Amino acid sequence: MINVDDIQYLIEKENIETIFLDVDGVVMDSIECVCEILNERYDTDYHSIDILSWNFNEIRSDITSEKIENVFDSQVFFDNVRLYDGVLDFINVYRDKIILFSKGGCKNLYKKGVYFGDIPLVGFPLKLSKGWLNMNYKGNALFIDDVTQNLVDSNAHCKILFKEFEGCEWQFGWNGMVMKSWEE
Repeated sequence: MINVDDIQYLIEKENIETIFLDVDGVVMDSIECVCEILNERYDTDYHSIDILSWNFNEIRSDITSEKIENVFDSQVFFDNVRLYDGVLDFINVYRDKIILFSKGGCKNLYKKGVYFGDIPLVGFPLKLSKGWLNMNYKGNALFIDDVTQNLVDSNAHCKILFKEFEGCEWQFGWNGMVMKSWEE
């Protein structure tokens, strides 16, 4: 398990020129926010630690991908989503190297761009692999994501899985560096 101090050392040691940060599940506590919205809608009491599948089927088995995407696109999501503690401190230290990297629908990506203002955001469709981008285009890159396959598909020089808790289907099979928090 590595922490923010280890990442800062890695950035210097590996001469990292660009840091790609996934947004949902790495910068934003998106799963908890979606749980809060769905709990209100369905009169349930789930939290991010309870969610192990992409479609939030732990809350209701009839929730479709389209319903989940609608939540991610909604203004209520952007009005209530919180950033992980400590992530803004990290972003501010490395602001000149940071690029946010996110999948989403058009509405979601537009709202993320507005939400983060002047921090560069590369957004692309949900079905496209994050491996399409040459992350090392300016030199060595660091990529932090919460999805194993995104890291596997990437050509980033250094890769870290953000894994807040255990058991999520999208995090199985990762054997590289792992972090659980942005706090030191």
